[in-house]
Formats: sequence, structure tokens, C-alpha cells
Amino acid sequence: MSDYYVGEITMFAGNYAPRDWMFCDGTALEIAQYAALYSLLGTAYSGNGTTYFNLPDLRRDRFPMHRGNTYDRGDQGGNLYATLSTDNMPAHNHSLNASGQDATLTDPQSAFLSVPQSRYPTSIYTPQETAQPLETMHDGSIGVAGGGQPFPVIPPFLTVPSQWRPPLLRYLPDLFAFLQILMSSQNA
Repeated sequence: MSDYYVGEITMFAGNYAPRDWMFCDGTALEIAQYAALYSLLGTAYSGNGTTYFNLPDLRRDRFPMHRGNTYDRGDQGGNLYATLSTDNMPAHNHSLNASGQDATLTDPQSAFLSVPQSRYPTSIYTPQETAQPLETMHDGSIGVAGGGQPFPVIPPFLTVPSQWRPPLLRYLPDLFAFLQILMSSQNA
């Protein structure tokens, strides 16, 4: 692995960091010991900027994303889960069927809305098996559901600089991201 750049992120299928590489696990490094790498990363991924800085953290189901107009280096975002609400569903109606027969039940279980009678003042339902004919009530009797509002579905990410080549693979459980660390003593 000698044709790589300082600060390059790549994927590797091993369970160890090859020589001159480190895990992208958010490790804090001393600026004095890794000055070349600090000059590239700075404190974009945390650190105090005087004695230490941190490597990017690509653990916890996070993948690297190329920076652009929306996200800058070191930005994090996305969610593992998204919850749909009624506002996110397309606008639609639900129909309500009712029977024109006299109501005889108070329990809605296996029954349809029906015509209340004075001799059964609390009854508003007719048994399902005898409720004929059924009529579809006006759409306004229930109302419109759904607002058709979009919502973002972005998996968790960490933005890396545009001069870095992002890995071709997103997230696979057995692959680990590594950051190459070239020390001047090993390259002499």
C-alpha cells in the first residue's frame, strides 16, 4: 500500500490496520507527532487544535460522503430511522359505508352505521350480515387524510474533503475504513 496519499480514506476487508494506516474511529492524535496529517485534517473532526486533533469517525453505521454545496468537511447528518406521519402520505379519502336500515345495535363490532330509531335511542348500528343495501356516504363525512409532504431519507454520513477519494463501497458490516498515516521517518 505505497501509492496512497496522506489522509486518504479507503476500505479494507481485514480486522487489523495495515502498516501506516489507522482506523477511522475518531481517535485523538497528538498534533506534534502527526503534523502532516493535522495540516490536512485540522479540527474538522474534533480536537482542541493546540495539542490534539481527531480522526474521522466512520463507525456506528456511518459512511463517508463527498462534500458539496450542502455539506462541508466534518459535517455529520442523516438518520437510521424515519417515521412517516399522516402529512407525509399522499392526500386521499376513505369512504364510509352505511346502511339505510333501522339501527338495532350499540356495539360497532361487525356492524355498519345505520338509521337510529326512537325505540332504540342508543343504537346506531345494523348487523353486518343484514345491512343491505349499503350506501357510500359523502367524502366530507370523514375528511381528507394525508398532506403529500416529502421528508428526507438520508442514511448517517460524515462529510470528507473533495480532494479525498471516497470509497466505492458504502457500508458493509465486515469492512473497516482506514486512514493512512505516513510518518516522515518511514518514508525517508
